[in-house]
Amino acid sequence: MRIGLLGGTFDPVHCGHLAVARQVRDVCGLDGVWLIPAARSPFRGAPHASAAHRVTMCRLAVAERPWLEVHDLELERPAPSYTIDTLRALTKAHPNADFALIVGTDALEAMAAWRDTAAIFAICEVVAVARPGFAAAIPDDLAREHPEAATRVRILRDVASEIAASEVRRRVAAGDSLARLVPDTVAAYIRRHGLYGRRDAAEGRI
Repeated sequence: MRIGLLGGTFDPVHCGHLAVARQVRDVCGLDGVWLIPAARSPFRGAPHASAAHRVTMCRLAVAERPWLEVHDLELERPAPSYTIDTLRALTKAHPNADFALIVGTDALEAMAAWRDTAAIFAICEVVAVARPGFAAAIPDDLAREHPEAATRVRILRDVASEIAASEVRRRVAAGDSLARLVPDTVAAYIRRHGLYGRRDAAEGRI
């Protein structure tokens, strides 16, 4: 069983996340993709929506996509979330699975500074998808400090997402349509619970 792992704050999950997951599944021949909502990334501030809201939105988004699953193990640990801890936990729980870590080329640029990068490469392949404004190549510092990146990083230049969660939050705050940005079930959930509203915008959080 070959599984892609797509982590993030998913604040909120949007159609770009789902499109990337589908494209990576198809290109890499994955059996499925698991979304791993983070409590808080060590490289970002606190999410705008609570962990409970974010994981619920993820579950709504995957409900009609049987090849997608949501795993909330990072939300059960104290923040911040470290990828290596998640990989070790998943490898222990699913010893027969072959994992591929899905990241954007923006995250790849910071990977040399991640906790225990060498151990990440020892556990799984890293699949990097193009992000606007970031080079579709292995960063020099990562190649220098971790020569194994040459064989453990696969860059998909034709897979990319043009949607950003910050744009979704901005549209919510402005009262604009979320059509084609998030699944309809997620848009309805955001409206029902008053997430990402004008108060956040006024405080500069969006």
